[in-house]
Formats: sequence, structure tokens, C-alpha cells
Amino acid sequence: MAKSRIFNRRLHCWLALGGFFMTNAATAAASSAPQSIHDPRTYELVWSEPPGPAPRVREQLVYDKAGERELTFDVAAPAGLLPSELRPTVIFLLGSGEDTNAGSGAWKLDRSWLEIVARRGLVGIRAEIDDKDPVASLEALVRHLAKNASDLGADSSRLALLASSGKTGPALRFLMSDPAPAGARAAVLFYGPGPAPRVRNDLPVLLLIAGKDLPDRVAAEHDLARVAVSAGAPWTILEAPGLSPAFEAFDIGDESRAAIAQTLAFLDAHLKPLPPPPAEAADRAAARRALSQLYRREFEAAHDYYNELVAGEAQRDRQAWENLAWARRGMGSVAGEAIALEQAIFADPGNVGLRRRAGRLAGRYGRWGEVEETLAPVISSPELDAIDLGLLGLARLLLGQPADAIGPLERAAAIGGDVANQYNLACAYARVGRIDDAFAELNRAIDEGFEGAKLLAEDPDLTSLRADPRFAALAARLPSAPPPALATPTEPTD
Repeated sequence: MAKSRIFNRRLHCWLALGGFFMTNAATAAASSAPQSIHDPRTYELVWSEPPGPAPRVREQLVYDKAGERELTFDVAAPAGLLPSELRPTVIFLLGSGEDTNAGSGAWKLDRSWLEIVARRGLVGIRAEIDDKDPVASLEALVRHLAKNASDLGADSSRLALLASSGKTGPALRFLMSDPAPAGARAAVLFYGPGPAPRVRNDLPVLLLIAGKDLPDRVAAEHDLARVAVSAGAPWTILEAPGLSPAFEAFDIGDESRAAIAQTLAFLDAHLKPLPPPPAEAADRAAARRALSQLYRREFEAAHDYYNELVAGEAQRDRQAWENLAWARRGMGSVAGEAIALEQAIFADPGNVGLRRRAGRLAGRYGRWGEVEETLAPVISSPELDAIDLGLLGLARLLLGQPADAIGPLERAAAIGGDVANQYNLACAYARVGRIDDAFAELNRAIDEGFEGAKLLAEDPDLTSLRADPRFAALAARLPSAPPPALATPTEPTD
């Protein structure tokens, strides 16, 4: 019995060793066989750069350990990089694609990303991270890059992360951590990000949403985009409805290559040094700065510049006065805006646009004399619309010039759009004794929606109509409950 047991034990050992040798022989044969074109790992980025010197690539460099496991990275540096010369750096955290059974081994896609950015003058890093603590891994990698900057050529003060698929979650946790990672200037997220712990307002992010991804992932990405936009974060959302995960390896269509082009341009814009601003004279630089303040709604600062400017050599510069009016409007100074517009018109009397602005401002606050003074000189201009003509007609009516009010009011009523112009035209007709025209215009106003029963009953402009039997019939067409009286603009206090 003892010999039998020993024999069986030996037999099992030999069988096990035989299986071991057979397995390793098969593995060796498989590794020596050419890779199938159906293996997704054999495909590179569907993008090419102009021919040039090949980047310097080093692989499997160790930067940290996770337990007994060494964490490594590959680095591609531009050709001709001088000793101790540093370049902005892109760290790639790339997922393994949709098919998790594709097998282990290097993806050519990863290597081609590194080489593409290196050919464009950046340093590319592809890193392994510890899935149990990815943030700690990335922090260790950045420390390693900083410590070995002169050897690697990587500038750890100008970093971007490009993460895809399942690696976007760890990348987000690292990028949005508090305190923020030193040196992180931008990030690109391809298909797959989940919710972020928080959204920073100081980190530009390009989020590509591949519309052919799984519906729940697409929905999660849209949720993340809404959070970023609501927070006012500098995110660029790139909707790619025709793309799927790993599009950059398998889709050679225009949409795929356009997405890669936008990605590379985004990285260039946020990592590479920007060209210096254009050289210009001091006065033009100051004017540019003031315009920037206006568009940024920094009205007080812009006002100080223009207010001083128009007091000197620019006192006849129409645009300077117009910009001063803009600044004063932003500051809430109605009277100040009106004065600036008046001076702008004085510098350019034939500018119809300026007169329209000034006329509307004066009409808004019941300054009817200013309306007349501003708009009358350009009454024949085709640029005046129903609002401008109606204001001028109303101003003349209120200034006791009903005959002069008829012309602009007739033009305003013909253009249409405001029943008040028809009503005011009827008042002008009544004031000059054109009774039939007044009734005709009032009926048209009611047809167009006029409902001012109280105004019709009390307006002194219509006194000459009330003894006419047609007036009662006209009033009967209006609703019995009088609407609120039309508000009359009042003079503002400044």
C-alpha cells in the first residue's frame, strides 16, 4: 500500500510537470506567433503627424511600489531634447477598451499617443496605477517626475492628464482633490467619467461624450457636464454622437479624427507657452484695456478712463463719448448717460443710431423736449422704426404740437406692432379737428387689441369726440372693467 501511494504521488507530480511544460510551450508558441489583425491591441491612434525625427521612448521605468508590485511608466520625449531641458507633459491613463477579454499585453494605441504628443514637442507619460489607491499612485508619479525632471525632460509644473474609460474616475478624484494637484493645467476625459467629488473652477477640462457608448454611461457624462456648467467651471463639452469607446483606435472617419484634432489643440493651448501679446502704442494698449473692462462689466474702471479721456484731446471723439455713456449706463447713472450721448451726437450729428439711443432714453423718462430735439433732425431717415416714430409723435402731442405729431404717428401706425401708436394718432386727429379720421383710427386700435376704457373716457385729447354719437358706440366695444391707466414715465433722480 505504501509503495502504491508513493507511485501515485510520483505520477501526479510527473503529470503536473508535464502540464507545466505543455502550458509554457503553448505560451511560447503563442508569443512567437504573429499577432492577429483581429486583436484590438495591434491598432494605433487614427492620426499621424508629419514625418520627423522619432521621439526617444523609454519603457517600464519604476516610480513607486504597491505592496510587492512595482508601479511603472513609459515616457516619450521629443527628439533633440537638450540635457536638463523641460517640456510640458501629458500623463495618459488609458482604459483597456470595451472588451475586457482582449488579453494582457501592451496596446499600440497607448504607445502611439505618447509618440504623437512627443512629436508635437510635449513629453508623454503612460503610467500604471494602483487601483486600490489611484490618487496616491498619481501623487507619487508627479513627485517622481519632479524629482527626476532633468533626466526625463518632464516639466511637472505644466501637466495635463488624459484619461479614458474606467480610468476617468481615478483621474477625476486626483484632479479635483483638495488641495489641488500642483502643476495640473488641464485635463481630457474620454467616455466613461462618473460623478466628480467636486468641480474646480480653475482647471480647464475637455469632456468628450461618445454617443455610441452604453446609455447609462452617456447619461452619467451628461450629468457631470451639467454639474460643471452650473458651477461655472471652464469645461469644454465635446458631443460626439457618432463615436464609440476606443474610437481613437478603430474609427478612421472624420468625426473621430476631428475629435483627436480638438484634443491635441486643447492640450497645446493649455500647456504650450502662448505667443506674446502684439506690440502696440501705449495709447492703443490703454484703449484696449478699457474696452476689456467694458465687456467684463467693470464699469467704474472703464468710466474713470473715458471720463479723463474726453476731458482732454478726445473731447470730440464720438466713440469715446459713446463708450462713456455705456459705462455710465452700467453704473446706473441715467443723467450721466444722457449727457454722454448728447456729447457723442454733438461730435457726430448725422449718426442716426446715436440719436435713436438718446431719443429712447429721453422718452423712457418723459423728457419729451429732448425726444423732439434728438429725433426731429433725422425724421426722414429710413432707420427710424415704429418705436422711434411713435416716441417723436407722442412727444409732439404732449408738447402741444398735434399737427406736427400726425406725420410720424401715421408712419408708426403703418409699420404696426404697437396699438399705442394708433391711439395716439387718433388723439392727434381729434386735436386738429379731423373727427372722422380720429374715429376710424380708434376703431382700428380696438380691432388691434386696445382695451383702455378708462383712458378713452378721461383723455382730454378726445374731448372733441365725446358729444358725437359714435363715441358711445366706440366705448361699448371695450370691456366694462377698465384696465389700469397707462403709466406715465417720471423724471429720474440721479
